[in-house]
Amino acid sequence: MPLLEIARQDEDDRLRTAALAASALLPLDETAAKHVAELVLKHGRAEGGPPDSLIKAAGNLPEVQALLDRWVQEDCSARRDAAERALADARILPMAVANGLMDGEGFPADLSGLGTLSEAGARDLLSSLVATLARTVDADDRTLESATDRLKMVVQALPGTAAAKLPVLKGPVRETRAAWLGALMTLVQPAAVLAVVYRQLDTDDASKRLDTLRRLVNAAPHISRPPADWPSPSSRPDERAGLVDLADLTVSPRRPKRGKRQEMGDGEGASATPDSRRAYARLDAPERVAPNEVLHLLVGLAPEPSPKVIQPTPFIVPSGKYHLSVQLIAPGFTVLGGSSLNLPMEVSPDDPFPYQLVRLRAEDHPDLAPDRVVTAVFSVDESMIGVAYRTVLVGEGSQRAAAEPDSPTAAGTTWVLPNDPETQPDLEIVIAPGNDALCQEVSWFYRSPHRSVVPPVIIPRRPLEGEGDWARVMMRGVQDHSTAVDLTLFLNGIGDIVSEAVPEEVWEALYTVADLSRPPTVLLATWDPYVPWELALVPRPWDSTIPKHLGAQAVVGRWTYRDRHRTAAPPARMRARGMAVVSGEYATNRLVEAEAEASQLCAHYKAEPVEALTEPVLNRLRQSPSPDILHFSVHGKFDVGGTQDGIKMTDGTFLSPLSVRGLRSEKKLDQVDLVFLNACQLAQGQRMLGSYAGMVASFLHIGVGAAIAPLWNVDDGVARTFAEGFYQAVLMDGTAPAEYVRQQRAGTRDASGAAASTPLAYLFFGHPRLTIDWEPQGADDA
Repeated sequence: MPLLEIARQDEDDRLRTAALAASALLPLDETAAKHVAELVLKHGRAEGGPPDSLIKAAGNLPEVQALLDRWVQEDCSARRDAAERALADARILPMAVANGLMDGEGFPADLSGLGTLSEAGARDLLSSLVATLARTVDADDRTLESATDRLKMVVQALPGTAAAKLPVLKGPVRETRAAWLGALMTLVQPAAVLAVVYRQLDTDDASKRLDTLRRLVNAAPHISRPPADWPSPSSRPDERAGLVDLADLTVSPRRPKRGKRQEMGDGEGASATPDSRRAYARLDAPERVAPNEVLHLLVGLAPEPSPKVIQPTPFIVPSGKYHLSVQLIAPGFTVLGGSSLNLPMEVSPDDPFPYQLVRLRAEDHPDLAPDRVVTAVFSVDESMIGVAYRTVLVGEGSQRAAAEPDSPTAAGTTWVLPNDPETQPDLEIVIAPGNDALCQEVSWFYRSPHRSVVPPVIIPRRPLEGEGDWARVMMRGVQDHSTAVDLTLFLNGIGDIVSEAVPEEVWEALYTVADLSRPPTVLLATWDPYVPWELALVPRPWDSTIPKHLGAQAVVGRWTYRDRHRTAAPPARMRARGMAVVSGEYATNRLVEAEAEASQLCAHYKAEPVEALTEPVLNRLRQSPSPDILHFSVHGKFDVGGTQDGIKMTDGTFLSPLSVRGLRSEKKLDQVDLVFLNACQLAQGQRMLGSYAGMVASFLHIGVGAAIAPLWNVDDGVARTFAEGFYQAVLMDGTAPAEYVRQQRAGTRDASGAAASTPLAYLFFGHPRLTIDWEPQGADDA
C-alpha cells in the first residue's frame, strides 16, 4: 500500500502522520489492519506518543484499542483524554446500532462511520446483529420488518467484506419464517456454513451424504449473496430456506441454560430440569483382550456411572427426543465389520439409554503399549456435551502397572476439568498419552463454554519424541543465555519449536475464544511434564503490543493429568487466613534478596517463619492447622539423574520431591491451599513410571490446590520483586494468580537479561480464574 510506504519512510513527520491516519480510516482486511496498527503502536512507544488526530483515526483498530484502554486506566497519562474520545468514537456507533436494531430507539441516522471499521470490528458487529435477529425469530412481523430494514442499511454501510458468524437458535424454525431466516443466513461466513456441511458429510451412510450434497447444490448459489429484495418475515419457503436446513439451524432445543457460561460446563452439581436429565457414558468391555483378538465394546448412554469409565462430569441431556452421536478414538485397535467410529443414535423417552456394539481388533505391534485408552466424544445435535475414557489391557502385562497408593474416586466425580459454569475457563485443553509403548505420543482434546468453539471430531496423535532430553538442553540454554544479547531470540526460538507441536485445531480454538474474551483464560491439563507450552509463540497473536508467548497472550493455568487415576480439578476459589515462609541463611552462595523477601512477608502478612531444614519443614506440613499459603525463599535444583534434587536446605541437604509425595501415606494432612516455590528450577518435572513427577507435582499430589515455581535459574533480586508483587496483587488487590503471572510475562517485551528471563521462568499450576479471599489473622494492612 503506497500510503503505508509514506507512513513508514517519508522524512516529513507530518506526511507520515497524515498517511497513517488516512490508512487507518480506510476499510482494511485483517492483514492490512495489523500493519497499520503496528505503525500506530510504534508512534505510541515514541516519546510524546502519537498526535490526537492519529489516535482518533486509529481508534477503530482492535490492537490500538488495547493500547488506548491501557492509557485510559493510567490516571496520570497525558494521552488519557484523547484515548477516551477515540474509544468513544470507535465504540459508540456500533453500540448504538446494536441497541437500536429491534425497536429503533437511538438508532443512528448517519451510518457512514461504519465504513471505517476493521474487518474484525465489522464481523463482530454484523455477527451481533444477525444473532439478535435469530434469537428474536418469533417476534411479530412488523418488528422484524423494521429491524430487517435497519440491518440492510448497516450492511450497505459496512465494508464489503463483512460476514457474520453462524447464529444459534433456541429451537425449531417455523416454516413461514424459513425464507426470511434463509436471507439472514446469506450474511454468514461461507466457511461457517461449510464447516457444518463437512461435519454432516463425515458419515459412512451414503444416503445421508448424498442428501447433504443435494441440499448444498440448492443452497450454494445463495451463500454469501444477500438478496436485493428481502422476503417478508412471514412468507412461503424459497431456495434460501435451504440455507437454514443446510446449516442445521432447525434443531431441537439444547440443554437448558444455567447461567452465562453454562453451555459445556455442567458438572456434578448440575441439576436436571423438567426438560433435561442426567446420563452417563457407557463403554462396556472386558478389561483385558489378547493381541489380535476381537474386543466387543458397547458404546452409548447409561443410567448410572461405571467405575471402569473415567468421565469428567455427568451429561445433562434433553428428556425428550434428540440425536446423539458418539465419536470413538481408539488408537491401537482396528474396527471390524465395516463399522464406523462415528456412531449415530436416536434417543427417545421409550429408549433413553441406547447403545451400539462395536467390534475392535487389538493390534499386535511392539510400538503399542499394553494399556490402551479408548476415548468417546459425546454430542447432542452437533453440540459436544462431554468426553469419557476407559482403559483396556492388551496382553498379559502392563508397562504402566505401578499402582499408586490411592484408589480412584467414585465415578462421576469432578475430574481434571472444573464443573462450575460460572468460573469455567474460556478454553480447557487436555494433553493425554497416546497408546504407543514408548509413551512418545500424545492426544489432544479441548472443550469450551463458548458455542462458537466447535470441537474437532478427532485430533490425531502427535509424537513428542525425545522431549525430556530436549527440555534439559533448553533449560541449560536459557541459563547460558541469561545475560547474552540474543536472549530474547533464544526464548523465541524455543517458543517457535513448542508452537509447532500444538495442533492447528487447538490454535483455531484459541483464536476463537480470544475474539470473545481478551485475554482468554486457558486451563492446560497435561500428562507431559517436559514441554513449556506456556512459551509457545502464538502464530497469530491477538495482542501485538506484548510478547507472542501463549503465557503472555492468555491467562494460563497448568494442571497435572494422570491417565490411570482421577485427578481432582483445581479449585477456583480459596480462603486463606495464614502464611508460613521457609527461609534461612546459607553458608555459601547466600541469597540476600531471598532473606529480605522472607522478612518482608513475615512483617507485612504476619507469616510464620520456618527454618529451611528438612525436619522443621516436614513437621510444619504435618502439624494442624496447616498454613493456607506456604512460601519458600530458598535454593532449588532439578537433578533428574542424581540425589541433589529438590529444595536445598541451609545444611546442604535436599528435601526430595519423593519425600514430599510420601506425606500422602501418613495420616490425612490439613489442606495447604497455595505453595510458592521461589527457588530455581523447581517447576521442572519428569516422568516416573508413566506419572508426572517433580517438586510441584508432589505438592499437588498431597492435595495442594495451586502452585507457582520457576523452570530455570532466576535472579535473586528480580525473583524477590516478582514474589512481593505477587502477594500484593493476589492477596490485597484481588488479582487472579494466573493473571498476575501473565502480566509479568507481558511486561518482558522490551526487557533484557534477568528482567526478561526471570518473569518468563515462572509457571502457575492451578485454575486460571482462581481467586483467593485473604482474611488474615493480625496482618498489617498498612
